[in-house]
Amino acid sequence: MKKYFLLLAGLIGQLLSLNLFAQKTAHTEAALNAHKSLLWRVTGKGLKKPSYIFGTIHMICEEDYFFTSAMQEAFQKSDRLVLEIDLSDPASSQSNLSLMLLPEGRTLRDFFSTDERYQSFAEKFKEQSGFELNQVKQMKPLAILSILLANANTCVNTASYEMKLMKMGEGRHMPVKGLETTDAQMAIFDRMTAPEIEALLMESVGDPKQAMGEQQKMIEHYKAQDVESLYKLITASPEFKGHEGQLINDRNQAWVKILPAWFIEASCFVAVGAGHLSGASGVLNLLRHAGYQVEAVH
Repeated sequence: MKKYFLLLAGLIGQLLSLNLFAQKTAHTEAALNAHKSLLWRVTGKGLKKPSYIFGTIHMICEEDYFFTSAMQEAFQKSDRLVLEIDLSDPASSQSNLSLMLLPEGRTLRDFFSTDERYQSFAEKFKEQSGFELNQVKQMKPLAILSILLANANTCVNTASYEMKLMKMGEGRHMPVKGLETTDAQMAIFDRMTAPEIEALLMESVGDPKQAMGEQQKMIEHYKAQDVESLYKLITASPEFKGHEGQLINDRNQAWVKILPAWFIEASCFVAVGAGHLSGASGVLNLLRHAGYQVEAVH
């Protein structure tokens, strides 16, 4: 759970014609994966200036954070910062707080099939977070997962690529746009069934050592700028199966429909979770199929 929750926190498709996609996928993926990079230049289709796609990790230890000179140069050349959510919008944080609570009359117990399962989760939750579950039982599952994630972090100091990019853009008065709203991200979990939520919650309090090892692998792939291995690691996790469409594919499809108009208006620095870049339904592949040239930047 922790592996892909890092790619969702930010507080979350239909493919092209199957025959056409099958003919092009092998060639396109080979081209995209020829170079390991978190930064990709988008040109073509009459664009006057290139735009850039950058893969982030929403929370990382400060000592693992890096931003290369090539990334810095691309950012400085860009006129607009595009994030999954416009974190500069005060309405986003206000909406986020209100959406964290379950509807009146509901509690976290409603998502568990038995009292024994609920009690088992409560004990592990207290052990890993330090909180009594009764203290937060009216919060939504996503909020509970956020608490666990925050307490699982062993870093002395953490860094957020999104927050750092926004800070970098402030001095230039760089406008920020969001590809989706906080409400839309939260709604992904709201649409899940009780058994699905129960499974995610129980997975989140599984073996802490195993989770830490998997998280370390993710960081290693990220620092190596290996978006393909990172994508495979995320999608291979058992708890991820069955949710690929909701968590990644559908969102990628929606974003690639929005971005072309913004590319025409201004050179964009698009920073989204690195797990969204690779794969057949990844943002890079979808942009290639839309007719753009997508090249790794080092």
